[in-house]
Amino acid sequence: MSSSTTPTTTTTTAINLEQVAYFLVTGASRGIGAKMAIETARKLKPGSVIVLLARSASGLESTRSEILAVNPHVTVVTSSVDLATASKELLNEILDKSLGKQPTSQFGLACVIHNVGTVGNIERKAIDMDDRTEWEQYFGTNVFTVAVLNSCFLRKFQSVTSKLVINITSKACLVPFQSMTYYCAGKAAREMYFRVLAEEEAAAGVTVLNYSPGPVDTEMTVDLQANSNAPEIRDYFKNLRDTTTILTTEQTTAKFLHILQNGLFKSGDHVDYYDHEILVPWYRGGEWKSGKMVINSALGRTFLFLTNLAWKNRVALPALIMVGCMVLNYRGEIEINIHTERIALPDLPNWQQHAGAFGGIAIDHLEDFSDDDEFDDDDLYDYFESDEEDGVYVTDDEEDEDDETYDDDEDDEDELGERMLNGTIRLNWYTTLNIHNARR
Repeated sequence: MSSSTTPTTTTTTAINLEQVAYFLVTGASRGIGAKMAIETARKLKPGSVIVLLARSASGLESTRSEILAVNPHVTVVTSSVDLATASKELLNEILDKSLGKQPTSQFGLACVIHNVGTVGNIERKAIDMDDRTEWEQYFGTNVFTVAVLNSCFLRKFQSVTSKLVINITSKACLVPFQSMTYYCAGKAAREMYFRVLAEEEAAAGVTVLNYSPGPVDTEMTVDLQANSNAPEIRDYFKNLRDTTTILTTEQTTAKFLHILQNGLFKSGDHVDYYDHEILVPWYRGGEWKSGKMVINSALGRTFLFLTNLAWKNRVALPALIMVGCMVLNYRGEIEINIHTERIALPDLPNWQQHAGAFGGIAIDHLEDFSDDDEFDDDDLYDYFESDEEDGVYVTDDEEDEDDETYDDDEDDEDELGERMLNGTIRLNWYTTLNIHNARR
């Protein structure tokens, strides 16, 4: 038995969007399709042609306006069409009109995003789906016309060097979900078509990406939450919204472009929103790091939840923090206010007479009561004991001396005269001793 070794070549699927391109998007009137059209168009070079297909003419016009707002140097063509019944002739006519007289050779990239899709009847179980016409209508929109349009597109742009085909798929093509029979069957058939296409057309310069955008806040998921016959499905989407962990169209589009431009896929692969790592600044081990963080992990999901929550509350959150700091007194100081009648100023240790921050006499410190010592009300009263007979405050050192007091006549002779003591003594970081209206 002999074996042969087939030489392999290294290829990259990284896509350069910053060039002149022909760019077609189906289901472009709202949701994921509209956001992908806008954000991809932002990167295209002047001279590019963007074609938007959907049933809603007003929705298409809204997307067109947003594209021109971010990139006024591209041509945007819209066509209101029902892809459930669109023929090959109609689709070719749309392509021809969008090109006008422009040769396809002017484009460095031809790209189509097959985003069109419906969820189907979710109020019935699989056993009850016996209507052949309903099956044909669903597959007509979600599979048959998608394949026909793709063939028309690749045939029209076969001379373009780089051709990119993107199928918006779902985890539902891999995993069965109750009440979603049509959706699961349609997505599975559609993705397999594109996987075969990737195998057959690799040598022709065709790159295929099956991108699963994850659970996104769209009208389809609103419909599933409200009308699915399976309580588990309704609860699943309700929980995503209640915890604000459901993805936004902005999030999934950013991830899509990151995967596309960095070539994080092999042609034909199924790539889910949660499959890859992204570069973000993150915190671990007491320091900020710039590196890879797995989004499909506890840390990654927490990061996404917190950033999404912070963005949604970007106005209210700072206001709440400010009010909370005001209510709780952010400085956290405890003030002890001592109101006295008369204190002999010269008896205060290390007192200084100069204009302090409070405009009166500032006290640097009390040598008997420093930050290192305990200080309480008893210490203060022990230091300045009062003579009950005449209401005069004297220190411990003066108790053994004659009953020397400070009366008004003696105050007149003192160089300080009748003055008030207003000062602040900081005992430690949290405690401040304020003395108000202390008279000599």
